[in-house]
Amino acid sequence: MRSTIVGLLLVLIAPAVLLAPSLFGPRSFVPFDVAQFAPISTMLTSEQLAEVTRCANNDPTEVVFTFIPELRFTRGEFEAGRLPHWNPGARFGMPLQATAVCGLSYPPNWLVVSGFEDPRDGLPFGAWLGFAIAGLLMFGFLRSCGLGVAACTFGALAFSMSGTLVAQSHFYMRMSSLVWTPGLLWGVRAVVHNRGRARLPAVAGLAICTAMTAVAGFPQYGAQGFLLAGIYGLFELHGNPRGFRRSAFVGLCVAMLFGLLLAAVQILPMTVYFPESGRRPVVTAAMQATVALDPAGWLAWFMPTLFGHPHLTSVLPYETSPLAYWLLSKTDWGRTVAVPTTWNFIEGTIFVGTLTIPLALFAMLRPKGVAARGLTVSLLTILALSGGYWWLGWFHTLPGLTAIAPARFAASFAAPVAALAAIGLDRLLAEPSTFRRRGLGVLVPLAGFAALVGWQIVRGWAPERFVQEIANATHARFADVLPSDFTATTIAGIIGGPGNRAGTVAHELAVHNLLRAGLVLVACGAWWALVKQARRSSSMRQTLAWIAVAGVAVELGAFAWPLTSGRSLPVSHDTPVHEFLRAERDRHASVGGFAVARATAVPATATPQLPLALPACALFPDRIRDFNGYTFMDANSHKMVGVIWGERFLYRGDAWPMALPDDARLQHPYLDLIGIRWFLSEDPLEHGGAPVGPQLRGTRLRPDGRPVQFWIYERPNALPRAFVVPRLARVADEAAVEQALADANLDPRHAAWVVAAEAAEVGSVATPDERARERSVTFVRDDVQRLELHVGDGPEGWLVLNDTWFSGWTARVDGEPVPMVRANLAMRGLRVPSGARTIEFSYESPRFRLGASISLLSLGVVFVFATMGWIARRRTVVEA
Repeated sequence: MRSTIVGLLLVLIAPAVLLAPSLFGPRSFVPFDVAQFAPISTMLTSEQLAEVTRCANNDPTEVVFTFIPELRFTRGEFEAGRLPHWNPGARFGMPLQATAVCGLSYPPNWLVVSGFEDPRDGLPFGAWLGFAIAGLLMFGFLRSCGLGVAACTFGALAFSMSGTLVAQSHFYMRMSSLVWTPGLLWGVRAVVHNRGRARLPAVAGLAICTAMTAVAGFPQYGAQGFLLAGIYGLFELHGNPRGFRRSAFVGLCVAMLFGLLLAAVQILPMTVYFPESGRRPVVTAAMQATVALDPAGWLAWFMPTLFGHPHLTSVLPYETSPLAYWLLSKTDWGRTVAVPTTWNFIEGTIFVGTLTIPLALFAMLRPKGVAARGLTVSLLTILALSGGYWWLGWFHTLPGLTAIAPARFAASFAAPVAALAAIGLDRLLAEPSTFRRRGLGVLVPLAGFAALVGWQIVRGWAPERFVQEIANATHARFADVLPSDFTATTIAGIIGGPGNRAGTVAHELAVHNLLRAGLVLVACGAWWALVKQARRSSSMRQTLAWIAVAGVAVELGAFAWPLTSGRSLPVSHDTPVHEFLRAERDRHASVGGFAVARATAVPATATPQLPLALPACALFPDRIRDFNGYTFMDANSHKMVGVIWGERFLYRGDAWPMALPDDARLQHPYLDLIGIRWFLSEDPLEHGGAPVGPQLRGTRLRPDGRPVQFWIYERPNALPRAFVVPRLARVADEAAVEQALADANLDPRHAAWVVAAEAAEVGSVATPDERARERSVTFVRDDVQRLELHVGDGPEGWLVLNDTWFSGWTARVDGEPVPMVRANLAMRGLRVPSGARTIEFSYESPRFRLGASISLLSLGVVFVFATMGWIARRRTVVEA
């Protein structure tokens, strides 16, 4: 019992130490400081800017740009007594609860949002809770497999402190979707191994783990957990006595069913949201071939920063990493080479500790018992799926799996590897000497000596030679698929040419990783040899086991510390620009506010610029509509950017508009239609409108010698958020709507453009009257999920509301329900009779109430299961 308590305390304390500076101290658990971007950075000195950008981890971009603003907005809604189904600031409004990405249905997130005045301050607690859940569930699963306490502690730490979870820890919804995987495995094992009513608590536990995985917020990882549990469950069922397999199978089905029913509050709204959203990714053959974990990526099990590190991306971007060019061999099945490479730190960090790998391999070479066999096959399956091999193309066509890029399967390595390593450690200490044991005892230190030889060679090269050697080797390997003008010199220029520090930094990383891997592998070999000598001494075996536990904790902790220790935020994030926009929001409240967008003086022919002039989404908590908002969007409101400016101006072809170039199109009437009143820019603009508000001017100089500045431009003809037009222009299809809206002579007050087939229910206006466009529209109430508008007296016409068309919205005119039509691709339109009218709009996530009812009923059933099982066990104890 004492050793169990020690093991559990280590599992809880280790992540708390990693997070201590932000969990207990003054630091913030954010990957980077938003002050590195304008307008905050505009007023910083060079020294201050260097401080806020030092060791910035820009990989989890969305955490700072999107999720923290959304969590702050959510807290405000919680304080008002509302569950936020809708985010009104994301462009022209977007579902929030139904997207799942914020994890609003995930109970631990309620503590993060409600338990702290600023949800950002709750993020380290949420991360610790995730690490703790991962470790405790892995410890419990391994104990149920009959392993000793030290081995269970080793496996729990190897998983909970793994590079996978550490790299995902800022992405709280990703991490939360992974940490329940050991609980799924434990639940499967418990259901299969118990009988009668004693099985009911296991059914309840598996149902809860299933539900938590489903509502955590990242279905791509959740689906992998279910896949692992399914494969493992087949082995557990096969290992069960034949007479009990059917009842065990029924128990597993009941547990999974009620788990999904518990998650219905999230799953049912998602079934409506995703078909209508702009996030409908499908893994194509090309993606399967190139967006995959290259076999060379497995080197990250021993050298986790070989290809780059998030703190170094400003000088060593992943796509120009020399070693990535040289070692990664992923091609489009032999036709084209994946240049630039698709490796990145978050998706490719599979580090679980150096000793963990040979221990897991030891368990896999001769897997004894159901657990070892099931985990081995599970791991091999995930390894194959992560590689994107052509013979697994069919897999990505299966329902629920079409959206998972192969590389993302790498996130599921950690759980089976850590569990197998724990099994390997337990057996290594208990079994007599065997060929596989002696063989690994030789291979591990040999691998370490090989790494040290490599270190000695590479450190003797100058960085320039290092780059050229890699460029030559890369060109020789891919000469048959590279363009004829893509020479070794071209490659050298990309990965480390003159003035490019990438080659130097990559050389330093290679030297560091080879030395670290070599020394640790040699140390692991020495430990392995000591295990052989301790075969007859129980106390020495236990000592060596706890040395292994300490070793994995120290090694993973050293890797994690730079990523989890938090950041100081030395400067305020509020600026005169924010104050100006909030004041204008209040001044425009009666017309429903306005929208902002980013523009740049970079020519349209150059590479499109990210909208970082006051980073997108930062205005969500202030209820300011952000055209460049980067979050889950609808499928239509971004389309006109692609039509008018070209697909290049949509980030990765997705639903996120880039900064718009400074040309005549900044005054295009389509931007008037969608209410863009202010352009934000770090450049003086010729076509942006009149400069207004605070014009910030810093002391630092731009590359062209001018001081850094921040500008706000007002567009003169932006329409209000709601207005009346005299007619609907009914056309055959969306292409015709797009053509009309793209016309430089568009008059957005003349008509609302609709697809004729969608407008059948809304009727028509007998005689359009141009005076309808003069009717006033005033916002009487502008809540997140309920609007009340007063439309002034005038002829019959059509109200156009520049809020996103989405299922879940209903409308009433003077209290009577009326149908709406999708207008101007993404807006809401409805017929307004003559005379003064009151119009109400209200929103609720579709199927939310049904899902919530099912979840509550299922929770009651699961509670009954647990209670009946507890009573049955108590009776058994009493009778015994």
